[in-house]
Amino acid sequence: RRRKSAISSNLLSTLLYVALMAHKLEDMKTMLEEEDVEMYDEWRGLLETLHSPEFHARERIIQNQRVKRTFERKRRYKEDATRLQEELLDTSNRLTELQKL
Repeated sequence: RRRKSAISSNLLSTLLYVALMAHKLEDMKTMLEEEDVEMYDEWRGLLETLHSPEFHARERIIQNQRVKRTFERKRRYKEDATRLQEELLDTSNRLTELQKL
C-alpha cells in the first residue's frame, strides 16, 4: 500500500510540475534563445511547435469565431438566395399576367 501511495504521490507531483511549467514555456524558450542561440537554432523546428496552454486556448477561440462567422455567412447567403428566388417567381408571375393583357 505504501508503494502505491508513493507512486501516486510521485505521479501527482510530476503532473503538477508539468502543468506549472507549461505556463512558463514561452519564457523558457526565450531564455534558451538568449542563453544559447546555436542550440535554440538547432532545436528551432521543435521549439516553434511547443506552445503554452494559453496559446492553444486563444487559437481555439479564434477558430470558433471563424466557424461561427462562416456559419452565419452561409445562413445569410441561403436567406438571400431564398428571397431572390421568391422575388424572381413573383416577377415572373407578374410578367405572365402582363402578357395576358
